[in-house]
Amino acid sequence: MWKNALLTFFCLFSTFSFACTCIGKSKIKHVIKASDAVFVGNVLSAEKTKIKLDSSSTVEMMEYKILVTERIKGKAITDTMKVYTGFGNGDCGFNFKIGEKYIIYSVYTEYTLWGKVDFLSTDICTRTNFYSEGELRKIKRLVNRKNYL
Repeated sequence: MWKNALLTFFCLFSTFSFACTCIGKSKIKHVIKASDAVFVGNVLSAEKTKIKLDSSSTVEMMEYKILVTERIKGKAITDTMKVYTGFGNGDCGFNFKIGEKYIIYSVYTEYTLWGKVDFLSTDICTRTNFYSEGELRKIKRLVNRKNYL
C-alpha cells in the first residue's frame, strides 16, 4: 500500500530535470567542426537574462559580452559578441569570469516553438576555456590543414 502511495506522490509532484551529460574533454578537431564560431576574447560583462521563446515562454540564461580579439572560425559582425550559456550547477553552463581572456567554441542555438530565436551559445561540453597559447596553436594548425572555415 505504501509503495503505491509513494509512486503516486512521485508521479503527481515530479518535474522534469535536465542534467549535464558530457564526460571528459572533446578533441579539438571534433569541436572545431561542430562549432559555428571559434574565437578568442575578453569577457566584458555578465548578466542574467530571459530569452523569449513565444508569447508565454522564456528561458533564463547568462548573457556574456565578449570583446573579440581574434576570430578563428565563423563570421563576426562586430568586435563585441554576446554569448549565452546556462548557470552551471548541472545545466552545462560555462561560468566566465569578467576581465579574463578565453578561447570560445560556440554554436548558433535555435529555439523554435511558435517562432525562431537564434543566439550564440557555449557550455562546458565544448573546449571553451581560459586562453592558452598551446591550444590556439593547435587550433590554427588544424584550421590551416583542413577547410573548417
